[in-house]
Amino acid sequence: MKNLLRMKNVLFVAKTILLCSIIFAYSPKGLTYESFAVNGEGNAIGKKRMILQVSILDGAPDGTLLYRETQEVDTNDSGKFTIEIGNGDVSQGSFNVINWMGRRKWLKTEIDTNGNGNFFTLGNEPFIRKTNPVYLTAVQ
Repeated sequence: MKNLLRMKNVLFVAKTILLCSIIFAYSPKGLTYESFAVNGEGNAIGKKRMILQVSILDGAPDGTLLYRETQEVDTNDSGKFTIEIGNGDVSQGSFNVINWMGRRKWLKTEIDTNGNGNFFTLGNEPFIRKTNPVYLTAVQ
């Protein structure tokens, strides 16, 4: 009887650890961002390595700077590139402490096509809130 009880406790702990591992595996550590690099005339900047600067602003397009990072990006033939915001070289703030539930956040993206520190703005857009329900199954 003691062994059976001990085995049930061990299984319960193992299932709990597994469930927590699954939950933490799905916690966002960054945001996937995909865009196209274009020049002033609207033509694609293809097959080029550039520096992208990403800023998260609070409340408005010119709001308080909460977070800023830079990342090197390589564009494809059509100027497309993809990064994960939160995994770049941080120059201000901390991605992990942004309060996403407060005021609306804005994403400002800037690009340096020559690597000389001269960034021009690609866009400054609000984040769109989307509620995703999370369902947890009870461990039995």
